[in-house]
Amino acid sequence: MMRKTILVADDSKAATDLYSARFKQEGITTLVAGNGTACLQVLKAIKPDLLLLDVQMPDMDGAEVMEFIMQDEGLRGIPVIVLSATVQPQHSGMMLHGITYLSKMIGIDKIVSSVKEELAKQPGPGNMQAGTANAQMPYPNLLH
Repeated sequence: MMRKTILVADDSKAATDLYSARFKQEGITTLVAGNGTACLQVLKAIKPDLLLLDVQMPDMDGAEVMEFIMQDEGLRGIPVIVLSATVQPQHSGMMLHGITYLSKMIGIDKIVSSVKEELAKQPGPGNMQAGTANAQMPYPNLLH
């Protein structure tokens, strides 16, 4: 059975640790990027099944990451769920592109549920077999 892989892009280590632990319980491999630049590097190298993207990050925010994704033919097909502590008017345009936009305030259970629903819809390009993730990953230190 193929194991799903998601990339969590968030500059909060507490948040990425929490997401990683919960997704591991669900049998989902989690990669972590702490800023927008690292997020794009991992997306290009690995092409995960889904991107869980924080809006507010240093270096490059979620809206800027989405601009790059939309312009890159190889990345456009990766489903994205955008997370934010608040819905900000300058980022509301992301909702026009069919992007799922969630408030972090809905809680981890609902975020996990939304991720699982999206993963169930799309087979995704980056499926990896369980137990072989480290051997296939160019960034094994990102694996959680």
